[in-house]
Amino acid sequence: MKKRLVPASLILVMALGVTERTLPSSAPSGSSLAGKVVIRRDTYGIPHILAETEEAAAFGFGYAQAEDHCLTIARSLVAARGEEAKYFGTGKESDFLIRLYNVREEAERDLRRVSRLYRRIVNAYAMGVNRYIERHRADLPDWIPAFTGADLMAARRAGAVRSAFSQAAVRALRSWDNRVAAESRGAVLFQRFWDTYSRAVEQPYAAPWDPQRPAQTPYGLADTAAALKHLEDAVRWCRQAYGSEDVAWGEVHRFRFGALDLPGDGANGTYGLFRVVRFQELPDGKRVAGRIRENEPPIGFGDAWVLAVEFSRPVRARSILAYGQTTRSASKHSSDQIGLFASHRLRPVWFTEEEIRANLESEYRP
Repeated sequence: MKKRLVPASLILVMALGVTERTLPSSAPSGSSLAGKVVIRRDTYGIPHILAETEEAAAFGFGYAQAEDHCLTIARSLVAARGEEAKYFGTGKESDFLIRLYNVREEAERDLRRVSRLYRRIVNAYAMGVNRYIERHRADLPDWIPAFTGADLMAARRAGAVRSAFSQAAVRALRSWDNRVAAESRGAVLFQRFWDTYSRAVEQPYAAPWDPQRPAQTPYGLADTAAALKHLEDAVRWCRQAYGSEDVAWGEVHRFRFGALDLPGDGANGTYGLFRVVRFQELPDGKRVAGRIRENEPPIGFGDAWVLAVEFSRPVRARSILAYGQTTRSASKHSSDQIGLFASHRLRPVWFTEEEIRANLESEYRP
């Protein structure tokens, strides 16, 4: 059969235009493909591939690229498996993202979804790379494995996962302490991501909550592609709104009472936390709980009154009323407990006559 020149850059484009019925029923082996392709190099070392089929051209292309760039290709494909740090000690953030978004599993599904010809061309390229590795095994590092078409599809996905925005998100979330304390960094980013992602998909979890497995569920992300998009969008949003994706929770969330403006902590109870405080966003972009205007009720909601009682002899108790004893802003007692609340402290509760007398401010008849 006469060989024909198939430019490697056109291989995948051609795959889209060839009908499935032109293909034999079984995929060819690497040896059979090697017999259907010739690689010629010009005086600049540029490969020219002559092949009988598109698959053979892909095979030759893979072999020629491995001749020129074996270590680069291998490292890229290993990284797309989420194993860069395993072999090279770098790329932990990329590995984390690739595993978080199930890049390898999604790539295998991608390969099953494409046309039969496209799949065979991708696999043939991998076989060409592998043939070079096999022939030069003694000269190559031990960490280089055999590759598959799924590795190539994973490399395509990994490029998107390792974008600058994704890397920034990983850095912020890896350093997050998984709290919404005033000093917590990464919590604002996570909240924005989760709010937008969970609203956009019907079921956000890969495994929804199961009453038979309450401690193990829910877990995982049902739609990793959508999750990645919303995570990158969350980075952009945080930067635009607050200047950084790792802005401190307390820089955004504030306890305001008159002239007092303190870093806040806590969040809505729907996130599954104990410090339940609901904030209201104001025109300045800050989310606030407190008393903003005189003679108006406070804004926000949550665990503003806490009382801990020890039923001992005598009874002892400590308490806090975040919004103060009075709504009269002229009184110091409208805001004298918010500092304690913000720093997670309780004040003593006085029961006995002796205690009350020792801490008396005024005494009068109505």
